[in-house]
Amino acid sequence: MNKVLLLLVVVLVLACACGFYLMKKNQDEQRRQISLMKRELRWSGEVSAELSELAGSRCPTKMVFLHHSVGRGILYAGGLQRMLFDRGIFVSGATYGDEIGQETDIPDWAPKFRDQMEKILTFKSHPDTYHTDGTRNEIVMFKSCYPNSDIGDESAASGRTLPAFKAAFELLKAEMAARPETLFVYLTAPPQIEEKTTPENAARARQFNDWLLGEYLPAYHAEAAVDNLVIFDLFGLLAGEDNLLRAEYRTGKERDSHPNEEASRLAAAAVAEVIEQAVAQRSGEPAGDVS
Repeated sequence: MNKVLLLLVVVLVLACACGFYLMKKNQDEQRRQISLMKRELRWSGEVSAELSELAGSRCPTKMVFLHHSVGRGILYAGGLQRMLFDRGIFVSGATYGDEIGQETDIPDWAPKFRDQMEKILTFKSHPDTYHTDGTRNEIVMFKSCYPNSDIGDESAASGRTLPAFKAAFELLKAEMAARPETLFVYLTAPPQIEEKTTPENAARARQFNDWLLGEYLPAYHAEAAVDNLVIFDLFGLLAGEDNLLRAEYRTGKERDSHPNEEASRLAAAAVAEVIEQAVAQRSGEPAGDVS
């Protein structure tokens, strides 16, 4: 009897220990996410304020970038905001805490563009500040974060599947085609690290982005008869042959798929050039090919 009681006590102690461990792990993850969000809100506001005083006179073209943490790295640490500022384009980041910056998964874009485009086109600065003097964002850049590169098979409970993602982008065609005066720039979702996906899911991410560039984009231009969409393959830029985030672009933190500052600088320079070329082409000025 004593042995049975002792065994029960041991089991209860172990169960309690496991429960406390899981609870603490969950709390730590929640604190980390809250810290990231707070840092993003503080950082984006400070950096934008630094340039906003000069934006009116030096930047005739306005742009909004709908993003989360990876986009923050590209825009600020990577220097994209400054690079575009030097090209006469002032970009405002819409992110956590902004109505239009909340949901950014691939299936979110079509309903967001359908229902919130007026706010997207008049977004001025974080948090939730809008132009009221008729100023419009001529460029809308949008990006989904790295969880969207974990694409399951057609039975995936997450809903992240190739058919679902392709259907979501098909719905976007009408929304973008209805606004030929607006330049849309889509950054493909960045790659994950191996702890956060599987080889099969990562391969499907590569397949989806290849479809966007090789089939969807030419079809959109042909069907819409307007050249107002650019797709930049951020996934292809940062992923290795294994379709995972390259080792040299990782932060080194456990289970962290965020690209590091080197990757953000690389992406910022490439994106700035693509946008510059696209704007030049639309204005009739000489420019190289946009890819």
